[in-house]
Amino acid sequence: MGTEVAIAQVTGIMEEKLQLLWASYYLSALAKALMDDAELGMGC
Repeated sequence: MGTEVAIAQVTGIMEEKLQLLWASYYLSALAKALMDDAELGMGC
């Protein structure tokens, strides 16, 4: 019983980290796109 709980906790932590990884990847891509758009708008 204790082992199952530990495995569930580790799985939950892994899923959380994966979500954070995707969120950071998505947000950095979004920020880059916004910066590129701003540069185009300024004619740089």
